[in-house]
Amino acid sequence: MHELRIPQAEEIIKKTRELIAEQEASNFNKRSTGINLQTFLRVFTISVCFMAKVTLEGLAIKCQELQYGLKITKQALQKRLQAGKKELQALLSTATLFAMSQTVETPGVARAMEQFAAILITDATTISLPDKLAAFHKGLGGTNSKSAMKIQATYDVKSKAYRKISQRSSARENDAAYMEELITQIKANELSITDLGYYGVGHFKKISEKGAYFISKIKSNTVLYSENDKLINLVRELRGKSFIDKAVSIKGDAGKTVMQVRLCGIKLPSTVYSERIRKANKKAKSTGKTLSKVERERLKWILMITNISQNMLDCRDVCELYRIRWQIELIFKSWKSHFAIDKMNNIGKDYWDCLLYGKLIVITLLTALHSHFNNWFMQQEVRGISFLRFMKNMRDNLDKLMDFFTFRISIEQLLLVLNRILHTSRLEKRRRKTSEQVLSDFNLPYDCLHLIEDFHVSSADFDTETPSLDVAA
Repeated sequence: MHELRIPQAEEIIKKTRELIAEQEASNFNKRSTGINLQTFLRVFTISVCFMAKVTLEGLAIKCQELQYGLKITKQALQKRLQAGKKELQALLSTATLFAMSQTVETPGVARAMEQFAAILITDATTISLPDKLAAFHKGLGGTNSKSAMKIQATYDVKSKAYRKISQRSSARENDAAYMEELITQIKANELSITDLGYYGVGHFKKISEKGAYFISKIKSNTVLYSENDKLINLVRELRGKSFIDKAVSIKGDAGKTVMQVRLCGIKLPSTVYSERIRKANKKAKSTGKTLSKVERERLKWILMITNISQNMLDCRDVCELYRIRWQIELIFKSWKSHFAIDKMNNIGKDYWDCLLYGKLIVITLLTALHSHFNNWFMQQEVRGISFLRFMKNMRDNLDKLMDFFTFRISIEQLLLVLNRILHTSRLEKRRRKTSEQVLSDFNLPYDCLHLIEDFHVSSADFDTETPSLDVAA
């Protein structure tokens, strides 16, 4: 068993301790006695992530355990929440910037991915909140909870770091509204991969104008035009083919925005189509509708639009790259399964914000650690670290991290714990290749284009209509 000794990982752990210690406390507690900011931040980051049940009384007890001589009631801690929320929000921004500066690119990345400075996947997850927060965060209505919010996340697949985590005030807010924020973040030669919730011709054009790239599924009602502005009959265009790679034009903003894109598509196996059509018919029947001929034909295909040229990626690469977007669902799953970010008691606004910011700080820094550990294992054992397993194992051992933060154990003692965590978090050897492994096998750009006609995928591999965990469409 390889012994873990990664200077960069040690630096992240030590720096995290320093980030908490360096926070300004002037606006937090002006009294010479009482809880200090370091204690508050430690409790509302690490402690809230490993406590079996989070209550204000339990947090007050944790504060007393960490700060010698402190006596504080839950009522006194409640009064510190508003000031503490601002400190946690500032720390989250600092932690995100620090984590971005510390991540590394996994060795052996697919050639299809090497061409881009970053590969950004963006999505949102919806979190139900206590009803008493409905005045701050409106719910989805109907039988759903009265209060809910969305968290938007942009994650760089190459560096395995968050580019941005953004809280949206209402769960009703359209995902496309976040695209303007995404456009300000993206840089030249970076690739953005989004689902249909972020679809917008104007947005795609702005990304392209910045010298960046995008891949998106195509909306079912999108009208396609040829180079001479003639309507394209998509059903006729797809008939008798097993793949399509064609330059088309699309329009947005009531026809004011026109953009030439590349339509890429691969026909799915009949077994996948049969399952797709069964689900679609069931959904249509529940609403009293019948699937049209065009809709039935489109279900046979994976169809994408992109501004990536054929010289960079062939059709098959484009479709395979899109599948990488589903990694963000694993991220959201870890937030909810391992950090209970969607399970809060009937608490107030300031209390909720403190718990949310605190957990996101820990998640952000642990993600940066995963990037280095995954890189190290790829070099040593040619297999990486499972993100979900790593996050769960780290969550279960955060009390050891707290011992290091409070100088009860040394970095050497903490590394012994991390060694055990990492070797139980290794990815198992598997027969079915990941998207990145499949991309590594492809030849760029034209060498294997003729093989597209023989391209076969399993239902588990390419049925991208599988319901998401709890991710906004």
